[in-house]
Amino acid sequence: MRKFILTALLALATTAGASAQKFLEYGVKAGIGIPDFSTKMEASEIKSKLGWHAGVVLRINTPIVGIQPELLYVRQALDLKQGGDVDLRVKSNSLSMPVLASFRVLRILHLNAGPVFSLANSCKYKFEGEKYDFGRVQPTVGYAVGAAVKLSNLLIDARFNGQFKKMESAVTHPGVENVNIRTYSVAFSLGYLF
Repeated sequence: MRKFILTALLALATTAGASAQKFLEYGVKAGIGIPDFSTKMEASEIKSKLGWHAGVVLRINTPIVGIQPELLYVRQALDLKQGGDVDLRVKSNSLSMPVLASFRVLRILHLNAGPVFSLANSCKYKFEGEKYDFGRVQPTVGYAVGAAVKLSNLLIDARFNGQFKKMESAVTHPGVENVNIRTYSVAFSLGYLF
């Protein structure tokens, strides 16, 4: 009986706190990503470049836990050196869909966690004026954890994006070996919810 009363009081308190909050919000967001691409292959050296992302966000608000799916265009780049002969700038364009559970800790602070699905990932590099496919550098399924602050309609978000296993590139250029790549990134973004 005591557990039932405590649960009912907690639900009532969170419902009262969420009454001013819209059930469904949508908006836009954009920001920067600081990736870290790495490999343990001795003949390869990777340098990560600053990236950016932009997209749309949907928030389904409930008293304690909300659902926040997003659709983001993500642009990243890396420099790859193999031996002394190959020096490539690889550009990655991906379409990713994080589906986050958003736990409200305080009125304005949310903790977010969930899977990130890579819907499309195109990686290319130029070599002697020709474009070549590099293969995937983003995992098909990864994860994201982070925190967000919501001030009225403004959304400030910081998160860590990781992967469960390393990716192997499928390089189509004959002078470049396939590379086992492990990556994670830290992303900061600013959004506006309607």
